[in-house]
Amino acid sequence: MAAKPRSQKKPTPPDRHEILAALDKVFAQRRQEYSAFADSKRDLPPLERAEAWLSFVAAHIESEGDQEALVYLRSRGHDCGAEIEKMIAEWRHWAEESIRQCSRGTPEFIAGSGKTKTRRIGGMSLREASQVRRLSRFQLRDFWTGSDYQEFTIDATMLRTVEWCDVGGFDDWWQRMAKEFAQDAALGGVEPVPASYALFALVRSRLAIDLMGRSLGRIFEALTVAQGDDEPWSVFAGAIPPHRRRPARVAHLELASCLAFAGAVLAPVFDAPEEIPRRAAEFLLSCQQPSGPWGTWFDLPRDSIETTAMAVHALAVAKPRGWQHAVRSAEAWLWSVQHVEGFWAEASAPDAVWLTVLVLDAIALARGEPQVTCLRASKSRPAQLSRPTSGCRFEVALSFPGEHRQAVSGVADALAETLGQEDVFYDEFHQEELARPNLDTYLQSIYRNESRLVVVFLCAEYEQKEWCSLEWRAIRDLIKTRRDESIMFCRLDDAEIPGVLGIDGYVDIQRKSAQQVAALILKRLAKLR
Repeated sequence: MAAKPRSQKKPTPPDRHEILAALDKVFAQRRQEYSAFADSKRDLPPLERAEAWLSFVAAHIESEGDQEALVYLRSRGHDCGAEIEKMIAEWRHWAEESIRQCSRGTPEFIAGSGKTKTRRIGGMSLREASQVRRLSRFQLRDFWTGSDYQEFTIDATMLRTVEWCDVGGFDDWWQRMAKEFAQDAALGGVEPVPASYALFALVRSRLAIDLMGRSLGRIFEALTVAQGDDEPWSVFAGAIPPHRRRPARVAHLELASCLAFAGAVLAPVFDAPEEIPRRAAEFLLSCQQPSGPWGTWFDLPRDSIETTAMAVHALAVAKPRGWQHAVRSAEAWLWSVQHVEGFWAEASAPDAVWLTVLVLDAIALARGEPQVTCLRASKSRPAQLSRPTSGCRFEVALSFPGEHRQAVSGVADALAETLGQEDVFYDEFHQEELARPNLDTYLQSIYRNESRLVVVFLCAEYEQKEWCSLEWRAIRDLIKTRRDESIMFCRLDDAEIPGVLGIDGYVDIQRKSAQQVAALILKRLAKLR
């Protein structure tokens, strides 16, 4: 007679107290690690301290909101490859888990005989549950979550992470997001203040504008509807804390900031009225506190970090008269309220990471620096800060010999990320246009008359190339006519070039990355505006 197989005892699940003790140990270790990090960075300059804090967050992402740290670092040229790979793996895991839960159905609790029983309703096959675009968020929940304070920003964070970290494979989820946003926008009944937070956050994402530009336009239009003689940024007193209910309607400065910022950014996407952003920006100028900040409510001048950062965004794109003085004053105040560990935080903001990135972008905009996480070039529109204002067709034209195409190609791509390919004259971006007779005179006109800044990549091969010689004639004419501010020399080696003298300044880019070179070009370009 065959022996019966020995029954295997099921492993005992870990005790609840053991689990809590293990978690406490992990949290204690993390706190100790963070404390050591913070102590080591206290003596850094303010900007370096802020970026070091964001680097720590990016290396220890605990929630989707922390991904804003990756967005910032990528916008400033950091690699973050290991962190991005880890994040994508987690996205895949939670997306698959969300689909599995949808397939299993929703648990329903039923009172049984003496004990509670459960059953699952609404289940479906895995194949059906994988049809993300066809299922509502009620049926198939998003694989990302956010806290209550992140309700209006978490979707924007996901889209911003996708575009800056170049994440693929989740397009069905973003398409569904856009479809449901369009449905909500079409239904109307917009609550001004909550809608303005969502609109401001989404407009800071190029991908959001590409996916749902018209829907964002509808939300903007709904927000511009004024009540009687009031401005559209005035809201009913019911939205104000009870002890402040004096006037019937009070101006909400974050709503005004949203109207100025979103209206200016969305203008190329739909026929947005230019008057509203202009008036909102001028109103913001009149509400700034003498020390530099803005408060959230017009009649309650309590300084707000988030409102101040939003107002700087608005003024930087709307550019009302006097905006530069206002944003410089705001920048000084923002630095004065930075936490000693490098971040910015306040109770009403979504979280410290979102607010810190928002503030650092505001400071960059106040300084006229083009490297920000918002206003990035779109497939359908150039970035707002990069639109030509002097009649020039191209913001930047690159002149280089073919031997160094690989190095220059990286610079061109980095410039196009901020300016858009339409505003960068690099031959591979305009192949169809250059397929023409008399190209020599055509190119000379582009370099001499149609480009705001001409960047010349000097090297031994430059003088020897026929096409470079043609371009060089146009460039030398710019020097002759004293338009040398529109020329920037970049050195690929130390070769002598006829016409370039020892007194001429240049940037040595032999040991610089493409992102670093592009950043220098964009900084020079900002000084020409």
